[in-house]
Amino acid sequence: MSVGVDLVRISRFENKSDHFIKRILGSEEYKEYLSIDDNKKPTYLASRFAFKEAYFKLSGDIRYLSYQMLNDCKGKPYCLEDSSIQVSLSHEDDYLIVIAIKM
Repeated sequence: MSVGVDLVRISRFENKSDHFIKRILGSEEYKEYLSIDDNKKPTYLASRFAFKEAYFKLSGDIRYLSYQMLNDCKGKPYCLEDSSIQVSLSHEDDYLIVIAIKM
């Protein structure tokens, strides 16, 4: 079992350029990003960035930006490309943490 964790400040993801957003988000994540309220976009972007960082920490895979975190119909996060990875996230005030575990 491998574990990766990343903690981010949500406010760092406010007012990001389209170039940055498209570099961080995969195609499915970007579709979701476009559909959410503007006030939730920094949290969404922060969570996806933290997931990719946590994934890199557990795997060492330099293609970490290509992995996508989506949510199932109940809101549970999951890794689109690898179902063996379990994902948990939480946020409070201006901080967000993601834990990724590869079983």
